[in-house]
Amino acid sequence: MDTVVGGGAIASACIAIFAIATKTTRFRVRVVSMLALGFLVNFFARGNIPGLFETLEQQLDLSISQLGALPMASELAGALTLPLWGLLSDKYLSRLPLIFAASFVLGGIATGTSGLAVSFATMLISRAATGVFIISLYTLASTFLVHLFEPDKRGRLFGALALFTAVGSFAGTICGSLVGDQPMLWRYLFFTVGAVFSVYAGAALFSMRDFTPRVYESADSHIKFWGSIIRKPTFVVLSTTSALNNLPFLALSFLLLWFRYVGFSEAESNEIFAFAAVGVCAGGVAGGIVSDRVFRLTGKPVSRVAVSQASIVVTLGFAMLLMFGVEREGDSFWAFCASIFFLAFFVIWAYPSCDLVLIADIVPRDKMSSGIALQQFLQGIGASFGSLLVGFVAQSAFGYVARTEPIEQMPAALREANLAALTHALATILAGTWGLQLALYTIVYFTYAKDRAVSEEEKRNSPPEEPVAGFLAVPSTSSSMEEEQL
Repeated sequence: MDTVVGGGAIASACIAIFAIATKTTRFRVRVVSMLALGFLVNFFARGNIPGLFETLEQQLDLSISQLGALPMASELAGALTLPLWGLLSDKYLSRLPLIFAASFVLGGIATGTSGLAVSFATMLISRAATGVFIISLYTLASTFLVHLFEPDKRGRLFGALALFTAVGSFAGTICGSLVGDQPMLWRYLFFTVGAVFSVYAGAALFSMRDFTPRVYESADSHIKFWGSIIRKPTFVVLSTTSALNNLPFLALSFLLLWFRYVGFSEAESNEIFAFAAVGVCAGGVAGGIVSDRVFRLTGKPVSRVAVSQASIVVTLGFAMLLMFGVEREGDSFWAFCASIFFLAFFVIWAYPSCDLVLIADIVPRDKMSSGIALQQFLQGIGASFGSLLVGFVAQSAFGYVARTEPIEQMPAALREANLAALTHALATILAGTWGLQLALYTIVYFTYAKDRAVSEEEKRNSPPEEPVAGFLAVPSTSSSMEEEQL
């Protein structure tokens, strides 16, 4: 019953967002609403694989390292092609809505092929093909927001989109775990999600058709731009911290499996995992609001870095509490729920409310898509190894043993040994990545001001911004959009 109620609530939210996106006359509200729905659908599809870990381990006879390789294939393939998406978006900026819709159509087709997988190799190829298209979402969505909103509003907007990222991801994971018990149902899940992608693409193209960006055309080629942006220390550091922040997200995809090893039933594991979804939803919005508020109070953009560093320290504390501090015997259900809620609440703060906002400050607007794509390329290369790293460390360093029988039917000694291996692998990776991220953020205090000044000088020396005709734009609504932007 709880599952039905939760599914109904998510479906109602989707319908409400769709209604707002298609009925409102204000263009910016319409775009943000459609982006929110896009994040919901996109991350629902990404979340299916972690929810199906136990099922794929049994039905496709996969090891834990192979399970970790599936999210990695998607993230890595997507990261490698992100510069191409950025180049395409900058070159055809007025057609950004069409490019955005095409990424969903092609991503839906690739997602559907996962339902045809019969082995590790075929599933790996399918997930890699899916990643090429669905990983482009953050780059394309960020380009819309940067062209539509001023810097002091971007933190809360990126944070709000993180809310829908969380809802989609955790709903997808839970849905995957629920349908995984049926031999064929998990295959139909991929087919259905692929079809939904295409329906959404049509709605998004219709709602965003009046996009009319204002840009200046610089003389620099994209190759020269990429060379210059890589030489900005702030860009390199924030790309690295973004990768380190994303790596734990992929590592934490093993938590649903971890809860099963702790001794919780599938239903109880899903309920605990749901608290993480609520935590990320609340944390994404709260992190954006706090970051914007601190920025307004101090007048210094680097104050966002201090907010992110504080959130990392708190997040690490709750992660260690979850894995080592909560008693696993007796009635510990609510203690696990509280721990994972606060872990999820703070883990989301850094990337949307700091990294993306500061990077947008030092990238020229006519190369915004390429700048964000390059940042996410560097981020994705590192972050794609998160889930694979957990599987490798658990299996190679701590002795995890893959089995084909359900967890509850495993011998008690083996179950305890696998739990210990998974726990220590997660703790090692989380502590290492967050500690390094905390140290790297300190560098931004010394590099941001200079890099921002260089970007401002580049803008002053560039031609005036001019509106670019929107794809399928209606003249009257296009002028309305320009007024909103100004």
